[in-house]
Amino acid sequence: MTDLKLRFFTDISHELRTPLTLILGGIEDVQRHDQLSPRGENSLTLAHRNAKRMLTLINQLLDFRKIVKEKMELKISRVDLVPVVEDALDDFREMAAERRIELLFTVSRCSVLVWVDTERIESVIYNLLSNALKFTPAGGKIEVIIAQRDAEDCVTLTVRDTGIGIPRDKQSHIFERFVQASRAVDSNMKGSGIGLSLCREIVALHHGEISVVSTPGEGSAFTVKLKTGNAHFGMEQIDFSGSAGPDGKAAYMVSDFTSVDSQRRTDVRPPADAQKILLVEDNRELRVFIYNSLIDTYAVIEADDGVEALEKIRAEMPDVIVTDLMMPRMDGIELIDKVRHDFTMSHIPIVMLTARHSPDDRLKAMEFGADGYITKPFSIELLLARIDNLLTRRRTLFEKYSAQSARNKIAELVVEDVVVTDRDEEFLKEVMSWLSKNIENSDLTIDQLASHLGLGRTTMYNKLKSLTGKSPVELLKEYRITKAKLLLHTGQFSVSEVAYKVGFSDPGYFSRCFREQFHMSPAEYLKTHNLKQNQDPK
Repeated sequence: MTDLKLRFFTDISHELRTPLTLILGGIEDVQRHDQLSPRGENSLTLAHRNAKRMLTLINQLLDFRKIVKEKMELKISRVDLVPVVEDALDDFREMAAERRIELLFTVSRCSVLVWVDTERIESVIYNLLSNALKFTPAGGKIEVIIAQRDAEDCVTLTVRDTGIGIPRDKQSHIFERFVQASRAVDSNMKGSGIGLSLCREIVALHHGEISVVSTPGEGSAFTVKLKTGNAHFGMEQIDFSGSAGPDGKAAYMVSDFTSVDSQRRTDVRPPADAQKILLVEDNRELRVFIYNSLIDTYAVIEADDGVEALEKIRAEMPDVIVTDLMMPRMDGIELIDKVRHDFTMSHIPIVMLTARHSPDDRLKAMEFGADGYITKPFSIELLLARIDNLLTRRRTLFEKYSAQSARNKIAELVVEDVVVTDRDEEFLKEVMSWLSKNIENSDLTIDQLASHLGLGRTTMYNKLKSLTGKSPVELLKEYRITKAKLLLHTGQFSVSEVAYKVGFSDPGYFSRCFREQFHMSPAEYLKTHNLKQNQDPK
């Protein structure tokens, strides 16, 4: 039951995080660049503060899932705890003022430095303050106290309230998952029952302790005890790069990218030999975000919808298509259908991105010819891995055809997770069959192959390049060398005889090409495999 709850919270959190991040980005952009009236500035600050709190709560749910799965990693740096607490208190002051709750902050010294993961400790502070507000009635008081205890080599942070307190029989269970010991005094501040459990787990990861002292009807005091120094952390956890700002506080990134950043493409040139990716997505922010993530590895072409995508495919002939499902004018399913029924582009691998999770949508996409189906939100690493996997499997498919054809045994092939249309399969077989029959002709040209296939030279080039990763000239040369290796292995022919049999008019050039492909000369190949070479005819 706990696992089902966590999965539900995680799914909802992911769906909320993307639009909320964009909202925060837009607010931050306006705050930085626009001159507002005092009233407008106050309203925007309020909106930003509450959106930030929502993002913090959502991140807590995702953190909780990581903790349960034992996948949370800390990024420890030296931080001044005082400004961290001050910022957290500022976010709660307006809410406290509405209910006439007094917020106090007491410190033993003006700066208290500790080694912590700033974002995680902020989560603990937010949870303890939120918890105190839930159970403190109007007119009450909440106090945060930071004390440096040099004698004990520790720092304590206490959040004390004058709330309703915790029943004695439930005090030992309040740090368990999904446990709520008391009913909130404000009906608008209901909780999920994971806040204190998350606090306990985060404090434990910091090798600290959290405890509670409570008297029903009088209030509660939660105390977090953290060790000073950093000897209790692993070296791989600690960031010594000095990421903290001049005030001793580590930088806190609210949004993954702002609205300004989402309109700006990374000024990066892809590698000269980069393969082409067509990215079809009607959401501009998401499209630019994915573009910036792919451009280091691939040459990225963009399209707003299926109609524009078809034009780009015919003009650019990409190596992979990454498309959204729901788009105006022409959606992803219709785009896939048109691509798969056009022989000039039917070979291109297609990855579909969608927010729909239902098995029916996945099945429909696969039936129409999608090679991959990734649901949003997704990690860029997953998308990159899927693209790389598809391109690798295409090469594997060709290599099987090529090897079988070289042995004159063209058989039916099944390669998992690679969509190959019947016409593409027949195309590959026809190319290999023609090469096998004409291999001895040293005057063989690519135009002759195109004529045999009934295709224009450019169409044939694009088709072969996408399916095999090689140009027709490279393909012909590699096929000849592969066939030559098989003939040498029989031990029935001399090196010169093999060269002529696979269409080389110059045995010396044949030997150089053989070495390029197999990193040894034909003579060395025979010696390595203990094969006797026939004498060259006089």
